[in-house]
Amino acid sequence: MIEILAEKYVIKDLEGVFLVLYSFPVGCKPGRKRNFYRSFERFKKDHEGEAYFINRNAILCKKLSIAKAIEELARKSGGSARVYKVEADLTGSI
Repeated sequence: MIEILAEKYVIKDLEGVFLVLYSFPVGCKPGRKRNFYRSFERFKKDHEGEAYFINRNAILCKKLSIAKAIEELARKSGGSARVYKVEADLTGSI
């Protein structure tokens, strides 16, 4: 699912570090959240190192297309999401 969504954004793809913050509202059906996490885990297996969890509700991505696809997947799964471009990492861990 993420790969299909990512294809929409390839035209305006940028490389860099992008942060996806997402959340699911209280009362969101567990199946919808499970769909999001399963889709993301399948994607990670095929695209190792391109996106990974840094927190329960935060994912770092190396391409804008991937970040936008994850944002859209979260919304289709009943959640909300935002994508941010990371300009500087003050801890040096990226």
